[in-house]
Amino acid sequence: GALMRRGEKSLQQELSEGEWNTGAASDVELLYYHVEMLRLFENLVLGGNAKARAVLLRNADRFGVAFQQLLAITKANVPIAMHAQCVRLLSALYIDVETTNQRSYAVPNTTRVWS
Repeated sequence: GALMRRGEKSLQQELSEGEWNTGAASDVELLYYHVEMLRLFENLVLGGNAKARAVLLRNADRFGVAFQQLLAITKANVPIAMHAQCVRLLSALYIDVETTNQRSYAVPNTTRVWS
């Protein structure tokens, strides 16, 4: 099978289980595609990519990333993965646009177990 990023399988499971799987399989795939596109847009603007941000803002309505569109998605009954991705994109595209503030925190990559 294809390699998957961490969390990708759980996203596919979330979308294919329960209330999100009321239609055809293509509906689940469409939700998954939408979340992945939001993730791509977030990754494009992180780190101060002003050109990518300008293109996204210029075409925000067409790409579905206008402020009001993203805000409406966060208020709707959507899978938690889509909600979280919309919040991250809102932050990266509209709120935290200064390059010095983005990803300035250290992401822990190890844990310690204290006895």
